[in-house]
Amino acid sequence: MKNMGSIPLINKSKYPVDSADRTLISRKLQGKVAIRLVGTCIFGCLTGYFVFISPFWMTGIWTGLLTVSLFIHTMRFVDRSERKLTAFLQALRQNDFAVTFPENATADDYDLHQAFNQLNDIFKQLRSARESQHQLLQVIVEHAGAPMICFEDDNGKVYLINDAAKQLLGMPFLQK
Repeated sequence: MKNMGSIPLINKSKYPVDSADRTLISRKLQGKVAIRLVGTCIFGCLTGYFVFISPFWMTGIWTGLLTVSLFIHTMRFVDRSERKLTAFLQALRQNDFAVTFPENATADDYDLHQAFNQLNDIFKQLRSARESQHQLLQVIVEHAGAPMICFEDDNGKVYLINDAAKQLLGMPFLQK
C-alpha cells in the first residue's frame, strides 16, 4: 500500500522538537567536542613549552599525559556517540521502537539520548496512526456492499479484496 492518505497530525505539544531545538542539541554536541579539542590543543602546546623551553620538564611530562588522556577521552566520546547513532538507526531500520536510551541529565550524552527517545516516540505514533488507518481501510472494504479489489499498480499484487468481489469473480480465495 503506497498511499493511505494523510496521516493525522501528531500532538506537537508533547514533542516540541522544532528546528531551534535541533540546532540547540547540535550546538551542545559540537560544543562538547570543541571544548575537548581546544583543551587538547592547549595542553599540547603547554607540553611543548614545558618540555622544550621551560626548565620544568617534569611538568611537561604531566601535561603530556593529560593531553594524551584528554585526546583518548575525546575519541571515546565521539566513538560512543557514533555507536549510539548506529544502534538507533539500525533499530529504526528494523522497526524496533522498544529501544530507549537513558535520560540522565548529568551524563555527557543526555541531549543525544533525549533526541533519540523523542524521535523514537514520534515514529511509534506515526506507525500506530498508519496501522489504524490500514485497519480502518480493511474494515471499510470488507463491509462494503460493492465489490472492491485493492492492488498495486506496479506488479498487480492484490492486498485487499472483499467478499462481494470474491462472489462476483466466483473465487472464494484469490491467489496473489
